[in-house]
Amino acid sequence: MTTKLLAGAFCLSLSILAAPASAAQSTANLGVQAIVADTCLLAAGTGMSFASISTSQATNETTQGLITVTCTGTHQSVSVTLGGGSNVSGGARHMKSTSGALMPYKVFDSSARSTEVGVNDAVYSGAVQALTPKAIQVYGQIPAGSYTAGTYDDTLLVTLNYGTN
Repeated sequence: MTTKLLAGAFCLSLSILAAPASAAQSTANLGVQAIVADTCLLAAGTGMSFASISTSQATNETTQGLITVTCTGTHQSVSVTLGGGSNVSGGARHMKSTSGALMPYKVFDSSARSTEVGVNDAVYSGAVQALTPKAIQVYGQIPAGSYTAGTYDDTLLVTLNYGTN
């Protein structure tokens, strides 16, 4: 009997030693989020700067400028418009000198200068591909005339319109 008892106690002790240890467990949640930006940025990189004009000679002085649009997503319907400037009068743009004299100028959407971009009219309408800068050239022209000597300037408001995707 002692042998049976001893054998049973030995088996019981082996089963206790062989039992798996219980593991502790804890859980938590990890949040995941993303922001998908759908924006377009406008940069008026190069202004229109005319060369010196002689007051004694009538010339059609021309120059060009650059506007850039970059969007985070592709947009099929984008428009860029040009305001009239600080000295617009009768639908015509003018630069103003420090003495107050005015000099007219026009803005065109091509180097051929065949179509003038009117006040608040679009200089560009069309698509802009995602992350591909769209360069929009603008072309300025001062009509031939006799102008008062001085330094002239103006500022055009450039407006970007686009729908969100």
